Amino acid sequence: MTHALKLLFLCLLSTANMFGGVSLAPAIIDTATQYDLDLSRPGKESLGSVINKAHTFYGKKAFDTMLCSPLDEIEILKNRQKHTRFLLENESLSCNLASQMSVVAVHEPALIQHHSDPLAQKALESVYFSFPKLKKFNTNPYALDLAYFSHIAGLCAPLAEHVIMHLGIDLVAKAAGSKGHGHHDHEHHHEHHHGCNHHHHDDYDGNSMAYYGLQALHWGLHVPGLYDMGQGIKNRALMIQYIQSQTIHIAQYVQAAEDMYGMLKQHHAATYDFEPFTKLDYFFSENPQCSSDFKHCMSLLKKRTFKGKASVWNHVGNVLAAYRAYGKVENEFALLIEAVSEIDIYLTTAQLVKNQTAQQSWSFVVFNENKNKPILIIEKFSHLFVAHSKLLKFSSKKSLHTLVKGDNGSGKSTYLNGIGHVLILAQTFGIVPATYCEITPFSHIYTFRCIQDDIAAGTSRFYAECARIETIIESVTQSSKFSCVLLDEPFTFTTHEKGSAHLEKALSDIGSLSSTISLVATHYKNFSTALEYSWRQENFNI
Repeated sequence: MTHALKLLFLCLLSTANMFGGVSLAPAIIDTATQYDLDLSRPGKESLGSVINKAHTFYGKKAFDTMLCSPLDEIEILKNRQKHTRFLLENESLSCNLASQMSVVAVHEPALIQHHSDPLAQKALESVYFSFPKLKKFNTNPYALDLAYFSHIAGLCAPLAEHVIMHLGIDLVAKAAGSKGHGHHDHEHHHEHHHGCNHHHHDDYDGNSMAYYGLQALHWGLHVPGLYDMGQGIKNRALMIQYIQSQTIHIAQYVQAAEDMYGMLKQHHAATYDFEPFTKLDYFFSENPQCSSDFKHCMSLLKKRTFKGKASVWNHVGNVLAAYRAYGKVENEFALLIEAVSEIDIYLTTAQLVKNQTAQQSWSFVVFNENKNKPILIIEKFSHLFVAHSKLLKFSSKKSLHTLVKGDNGSGKSTYLNGIGHVLILAQTFGIVPATYCEITPFSHIYTFRCIQDDIAAGTSRFYAECARIETIIESVTQSSKFSCVLLDEPFTFTTHEKGSAHLEKALSDIGSLSSTISLVATHYKNFSTALEYSWRQENFNI
C-alpha cells in the first residue's frame, strides 16, 4: 500500500469515528449515561450547548460527537492537550484561524447540499455507464461548452443530451432526498415545448433544484429545435447559474482551508505534530498526496469562473466540469472537512482555557498511569450550567467508595453530575472546569439518574431501577479495567425497607471492587458496620 493510500485509509477511518461512524473500541459510556449527564438532549440545555462554541456546522457536530465518545487512551488525550496548548501559545495564529473559520461557516451549506444522495447515485449509474464512449467528456470543459452551445443553437447533439440528462437526474434526485423544503409547484413551473408561458424560481432553494433538474431532463430527453429558444434558454441558463453559485461556495471553502494551511505552516505547526496540519498537508503541500481526481477538481475550482458571484455570462464548461469533478471526490473531500473541523474544535478548547475566570477555572488534566489503583482528584471545580455558592472538590485518596448524604435540595445531584462532566471532558479534550484534576482514565463510566418505567412492557419504575443497577454491577465486576460509577439516589420508588435492603446489597457488591471509584447519593441510613467501614460517608450541602 502506498503512503498516500495508507494515509487516505487512516483518515477515512478516523473520519468515520469522528462523525459518528462505527468505532473499533468498546464504548466507555452507554446511551443512558449520555442522557444522565446531559450530553445528548435535543431541545434541552446540555453540556454541548453550554461549551460548544465552534464556528462551523461540522465543527459543532464533531465536538458533540466527541463529547459522547470519551477515550481511555492516554497518548491520544495528551496529543489533544498538546494541540490546544499550541493554539494557546500562538495567540495571533488563533485569531487568524478563527477569522478564516468564520469564512468557512459561510460556505459550508453548499457542501451539505452537495453531499452524495444514494438515490442520485443509483439514478446516475444507470445512465452514466450506458454511454461508456462519452464518459471522458463529462469533465472536459471545452467539450461541455461545445455541447451546451450546440444544443442552445438547436443542433442535435447527443453529447449535450447525455451530459444534461446526468445533471437533471442528479438535481431531481437530490431535491427529492432533501428535507425541509416544500413540495414543488408543478403547475407553476410546467414548461410545455409548444410555447406556453414559462416561470422560474429566483431563489436557489430545494424547489429550484427540482425545477432546474426537470428543465435539464426536458433538455436531455427532447430533440432540440427552434421551439426550444426564448424563455427555455433563459431557464437553462438559470439552472447553470444555480450550479455555479453552489460550486463558488465550494471553491471558497477550499481556498479558506488552503489559507489556514499557509498560516499553520508559517507558525511551524509540523514541529508540534499538529494533526490537522498533517491532514491539510495531504491536500496543499508542494507535492500533495491526494488523488489525481481531487487535484483535477481543485484546478477547476481555482478558475476565474468561480471567483465573485454566479452569472449567466459564465464559462458553462467549467461549471459542469467542476460539478461533475466534485461529485467524484466527495468522499475524499470529507477528509478536508475533518481537518478543518478539528482546527475548529481545538480553537474552541483553547478559548475555554483562555477565557477562564475566578468563578470558572479551566486547567489541563494530569493523567496518572498507575495500573494498580484508580485515581480521581478534582480541586475547586464548578458545575457548568447550575449555579452554586461554593466550588467543589473530590478525592479518592481516602476511599474509592463514597456515600454522599444530605437533605433534599442540598446539591447532591449537582455534585455527582458535575463530577460526571469533569470525567467526560477529561477523557475527551484533556481539559476540565477545575483548578486541578488528576485521573487514571476509566474504561467504563456509568451513571444512574433518569430512570423511566415501561408500562407497555409491564416494568415499574422500581424494577427499571433494579435492572439498571444490575447492568452496571455486572459490567464493572466482569471488567478488569478501571471504572467509575455515579449513582444518584437509587431504589427510591418502593418502600423504605425494600429500597434500603436493595441498596445495601448493591453497595456491598460495588464496595468489594478495587478497580472502581464510586459515588452514591442517598437518603437511606443505618447500614451494616462492614458496609460503613468500606464506604466513606460525606454529608453534603452547597
